Amino acid sequence: MKSFLFSTVFLLSTIAKVYSIGYTCKKHVVISEGDECTDIFGYDSKKDYFVKYDQLMLYNPNVDCDALFEREMICVEVDEKKSPKMLSYTLQPNDTWDSVAKKLHSSKQALYHTNLSKYF
Repeated sequence: MKSFLFSTVFLLSTIAKVYSIGYTCKKHVVISEGDECTDIFGYDSKKDYFVKYDQLMLYNPNVDCDALFEREMICVEVDEKKSPKMLSYTLQPNDTWDSVAKKLHSSKQALYHTNLSKYF
């Protein structure tokens, strides 16, 4: 647990800003029994959309790929013109995932998903 806490604090301290966002979705897919996130992202000639993993997580920050449920709607394409601008927050000393999520009225999972590009 200490290792995780240290890693989290270290990671947060190396990032200047975190982001939280909401999008206006243009296209959804509806989850069927047995679907996984790997069925949604990436190229497949049978799909009429293309979404990368980091986009999927950005558009759906509260989706848990380990626990998708039947009839869940997942956004795979957004309307950039109607979507709000990204909210940024400059990290302060001693900020944690929990404290930043609370300040932004968000969740740790949503913050992580909307900041994937900061880690990879």
